[in-house]
Amino acid sequence: MTNSNQPQKVPVFLHIPKNAGTYIMELLMVYFARIYNEPKKQENFFIKRITIESDSYNLTVFVKFLDEAHKTDPNIQHHPHAVAANYNHPKARACNLKTLQEYIGNKNLIILAINVEPISEKDMRVGLFEAYKLLNLCQARPFNYTIIRDVLSRQQSLFHYLTGKESIHEPTHGSISQDTFIKYLNSEDLEDSWLIRVLSGIPHNIQINQYWMDIATKFLESHSFLIGDISKTDHIINQVLNDCHGKCIIDLDKRSIFRNPTRNKHKITINDLDKETKQKFLDHTYWDNELYKHFIK
Repeated sequence: MTNSNQPQKVPVFLHIPKNAGTYIMELLMVYFARIYNEPKKQENFFIKRITIESDSYNLTVFVKFLDEAHKTDPNIQHHPHAVAANYNHPKARACNLKTLQEYIGNKNLIILAINVEPISEKDMRVGLFEAYKLLNLCQARPFNYTIIRDVLSRQQSLFHYLTGKESIHEPTHGSISQDTFIKYLNSEDLEDSWLIRVLSGIPHNIQINQYWMDIATKFLESHSFLIGDISKTDHIINQVLNDCHGKCIIDLDKRSIFRNPTRNKHKITINDLDKETKQKFLDHTYWDNELYKHFIK
């Protein structure tokens, strides 16, 4: 593979909130800069991550620009969140879908990876299909992967994140009204299965059952998703990147990247819960646990 050639296979990451998404995004930027020998000076950077936002999904497209047309293009902008925070990330940009399609058609760039993140509980399949359309323009195919996590652990991380300062930029910041994790577990705000909902298109007011569970699992399986527990994140990434780009991550890639750990002062296990809270949690998240057990044997 030469620097100007589009990889035939491209990693497509289904981003489940609080499941290593920030870590993977930062790691990919460092990894691509290394394997493509990106210059150290900001003005010479050619590896960028481009955000495409819509009402139902966000795409983060990791690209290598092949010329300098993007540097003066008003359609390739600094990311709005960075502008609002008065912070100019040298590698973060934003544009609309049409602009990116034009750059692909004009062979101004190659796509290195795509992360897909839904908005709230909207159908994530829409964002994935848009990612596949972009890869079709590049004559590339996706290597789909995602990271899942023990249900209680993810819910605890989600609670502390959405009730803490780290999520102040998120539209869902403050959406949890309870002031303790135990109260959250006993409340109606507790998620039943976010992933099943965003992969099945189930209406918000409908309860999850085996039918909706099957739609979600069959979608992941029919699109050959590589799925691993969060504890195996580096192993999963190495498998994906080695298959798509022919090189694995190295320790140097991981040393200085930003990690997004949610500050849990006291991590709670299922056995720490009182009998009533434990049963209510297990009942409410039954299908989420079934999904986890389905993929993590």
